[in-house]
Amino acid sequence: MTAHWQSEQRNRAHDDMLQMVAKGVPLSEILNTIVKTIEFEEQTAQCSILLLDEEGKHLLSGAAPSLPDFYNDAINGIEIGMGVGSCGTAAYLGKRVIVEDIMNHDYWKPYSSLAQSAGLGSCWSEPILSTEGKVLGTFAIYHSVATKLLQSDIERISFAANLAAIAIENSKTRAELERRAYSDYLTGLPNRRYFIEEAEIELSRFHRYGGELSLIMFDIDRFKQVNDDYGHSIGDRVLQKIADICRVLLRDIDIIGRIGGEEFAIVLPQTDAEEALHVAERLRIAISQAQVSVEELQPRFTASFGVVAADKGTSEIDMLLNQADTALYEAKESGRNRVCMAKKV
Repeated sequence: MTAHWQSEQRNRAHDDMLQMVAKGVPLSEILNTIVKTIEFEEQTAQCSILLLDEEGKHLLSGAAPSLPDFYNDAINGIEIGMGVGSCGTAAYLGKRVIVEDIMNHDYWKPYSSLAQSAGLGSCWSEPILSTEGKVLGTFAIYHSVATKLLQSDIERISFAANLAAIAIENSKTRAELERRAYSDYLTGLPNRRYFIEEAEIELSRFHRYGGELSLIMFDIDRFKQVNDDYGHSIGDRVLQKIADICRVLLRDIDIIGRIGGEEFAIVLPQTDAEEALHVAERLRIAISQAQVSVEELQPRFTASFGVVAADKGTSEIDMLLNQADTALYEAKESGRNRVCMAKKV
């Protein structure tokens, strides 16, 4: 293998990976391609990519197609730290860790039986670093026997880690952009656009499979006065508090969105009108008892609710929203801080 051929192969691998990123190919597929590229270049090697979780404490499987499944399963979720094999230590230190002889190295003593069962003799691990120097994961090269590291190996593992860093960072950026496109920036709840999309899916499921489906709409009573009396920063805290209450009280299958300034809507799958009324009442009570404390300020706030149940004549989600909005208006007109059921025509 000539240096020129190797350089050409790496340039091609780099360009191919960028094309995959641009096309939105799943990260797992890109990482597998990177691993296979290095394994093709060094055919006695078995490679793996591990990803650091959001907490920055555990390594999760990213790509390791040539390693035994039992080994990958054992490593998946391992907590990083000093002496936690090659990868756990590299992620912990943010530095390359070279173990040329697994069976005679302190870092691998707790895992020597596992490595022996997997037929692993050496492990070199390179931290995958973001452009800001944050650890994203590790790239490791294994050999079946104790193997001395050469300069060409350093170039190989550095190249692979850099490729993986580009792929991972782009994936995170894409995910963040998608999150922003569909989430309300203040509360983190789905925005109106995403809520409507998800609600329409639930309505289609209701018409196809039957069952029950209800919708709740609510908004904060006299929210403008809260902003005027305490300032918009306190108003923002109130909105965030209400979002937190909903996350606690609602089920995972329920869909909640912030659809206006102080207006929220909730789709309740497999929930009839009576059950939806109980949900709305629990939310109403929890909101009325909630507090947002900033220094000496403790504004009180309540919310009014409109509830509606879907039927076979409900052709689109806007019909439910309009009916719930009418019930919400009735709750406002009849004194606020209450729940009203939509009247079916």
